[in-house]
Amino acid sequence: MAKKNALAGINNPAATPAAASFISEADTEKRPGRPASKGETKSRRTNILFKPSTYEDLQTLALLKRTSVNELLNQLAEEAVAQNRSDIDRFNKDF
Repeated sequence: MAKKNALAGINNPAATPAAASFISEADTEKRPGRPASKGETKSRRTNILFKPSTYEDLQTLALLKRTSVNELLNQLAEEAVAQNRSDIDRFNKDF
């Protein structure tokens, strides 16, 4: 027995040429957006587990600094990398 298609007989109005008439030229024009970044973008994701008390302290610190927890952690990570730059460079040179 063949499967029945639950959507059989239902027309998709967006798939018809008439639907194109509802889209104005303004909708398809290139709009100014966020300017292109000149530096490196944040594009790597990670998942970090914290003790609840540590995370609460990070939230409090971020609030005091008027920033997000994400931005706070990025700043702390950049500081750690800067403090250990010579070790990182030595490692990269050796390996």
